[in-house]
This record gives sequence, structure tokens and C-alpha cells, in this order.
Amino acid sequence: MSKNSRWTLTMQYRLTFINLFTATLILCVAASLLPNSYYQVFNSAQAQLAPPTPNLEADRLLEMGVTQAQNGQLDDAADMFQRVLALSKYIGDRERQEISLSNLAVVYRQLGESQKATEFYQQAFAVLRNPDILIKLAKVYQQSNNRLKALESYQKALAIYKQSGNSDRETDILITIGDLDLELGLSSQALYAYQQALEIYKRQQNCRSEDKILKRMGQLYERIGQNNQAQQLERQVARQQSDRNRRCIDRIVRFPVTASPTMLRDNDSPSF
Repeated sequence: MSKNSRWTLTMQYRLTFINLFTATLILCVAASLLPNSYYQVFNSAQAQLAPPTPNLEADRLLEMGVTQAQNGQLDDAADMFQRVLALSKYIGDRERQEISLSNLAVVYRQLGESQKATEFYQQAFAVLRNPDILIKLAKVYQQSNNRLKALESYQKALAIYKQSGNSDRETDILITIGDLDLELGLSSQALYAYQQALEIYKRQQNCRSEDKILKRMGQLYERIGQNNQAQQLERQVARQQSDRNRRCIDRIVRFPVTASPTMLRDNDSPSF
């Protein structure tokens, strides 16, 4: 074999080796890159094709029902919430059971069917024993001029707030109960409710609310003809407000308003 032939053959071997090495390197790099991009596309496609979970489907139906109710399609909304209720019961989702029942109560209240509204609120409360549901129920009773039932619902809510240690909610409900007692002509019960709220405000050193409830109590005494007691409370408030050594803690309590696309808000629900 000539020298030129050997050189040519050697170069061919080298080129073949280089080509094989380059091809192997490209395959290795591609193998390391391909799974990430491939699986990203695959997972994205799979997520789009995968059926929604029952919870997501329930939320989708709830949102549709809320939109229908807001557009005045109350009967359609009620049907939608009934579907969610059946689904949530089937999958054992108690939170969405409460939401769908509460939404049904709002719909029937807007339809003027107070009896159905109270029934759905009662069912909603039984699910998670949420005292906020009792407040809404009490409002329906008040709207129906059933003050005794309203008072009963407020008192049940008060007991739960006390047990949970929610003193801010407790004072608001006590004042509401006191006002309702006054409407029913139960002056002594109203005074007792106000006094309970007063004690909490004192413990909190919430001077502004303490003075307000004292004025409220003074108005009650004046209303029932006990003017001396009313004047004493008026003087007490004046002394406290002029006392520069009085220890006060400013409290601004704002209870959050639930803003959920799945929950239908009742415009007549209390804003404490």
C-alpha cells in the first residue's frame, strides 16, 4: 500500500470516529433535553384533557349559579345550587354543602319564600354549625316579623361565639339582642344584654364603645321612666370622657366580608 493510500485510509478512520463521537454527543445532549420539554408539553396536554375533579366541578357550578342569581335568573340558580348540593353530598364535601344550602336560602329569600329560606339556612347551619348562618337566619325571621324566633337564633349564635372566645362578635350580638328585646318590650332583658356587652368593653379598655353602650343604657332608663338612672349614666360618661388618666385602647374591628365567586351574598345580612 502506498504512503498516500495509508494516509487517506487513516484520515477516513479519523473522520469516521469524529462523526461517531459527534453523533453520540448530540444524542446524549438531546436525551438530556428532550424529557423536560417533552414532559412539559405532555403534562400540559394531559391537564387540558383530564376531567375536572368533583370539587372543581362543584365550584364551577356554584359560580354559574351565582352569576344566574345576580342576573335575576333565580329559578335557574336554584336548580344549579341543587345540583351542587347533590354532588357535594355524594363526595362528602361538607363545606360546599353549606355553601350550596346557604345560596339556596338567599335565592328563596329573594323570591319572597321566607319559609323555604329558613329551612335551607337551618340545614346549612346543621352541616358545620357556623354561627354566621344563624345570624342570617335571624334576619329572615325578623323580616317575617317573627322576633321571638329571631331572638332564639341570635342567642344560639351568641353561645357559639362565647365558646370560641370571639368577644368582638359576642358584643355585637349582645347589642343586637338588647335592641330586639326592647322591640319586644323586654326592658330588663335588654338592660342585661347591654350590661354584658359593657363588661366586655371594660375588659378590653374599649372606651369609645363603653361610652356608647352607657348612653344606650341611659336612653333605655329614660324610656322606661327611670330618669335618675339615666342622668347618673349621662354624668358618668361625661366624667369618663374628661378623665385624662383614663386608660383606653383604640379598637377598630372590621369583620371580613366574604367575597367568593361561589358564595351568593345576601344584601340584608348583618354587617357588624
